[in-house]
Amino acid sequence: MALPEEFAPKGPKLSKFPIRPRLFPDEARFALRLALLAGGAECAAWVLLAAGGAHRAIIALAALRLLKPLWAKLGTRLPRAAIEP
Repeated sequence: MALPEEFAPKGPKLSKFPIRPRLFPDEARFALRLALLAGGAECAAWVLLAAGGAHRAIIALAALRLLKPLWAKLGTRLPRAAIEP
């Protein structure tokens, strides 16, 4: 099925590499502030957990936190219904 004329590519691709989006300066500042707030909130949560004294629970949560990339990889390979209860 052919694309309509207005959507069809009109020339050769400019680059064989994928285009990497760049943030505008105000978007980059917002992303930095958001990352700092999220990191600070996580740090505060860990401090509160450590102050509570439940060291086994802290170790279990830290292990789950470190396994997050593996859970993300699993989520891309299996359907969501197979992972969630």
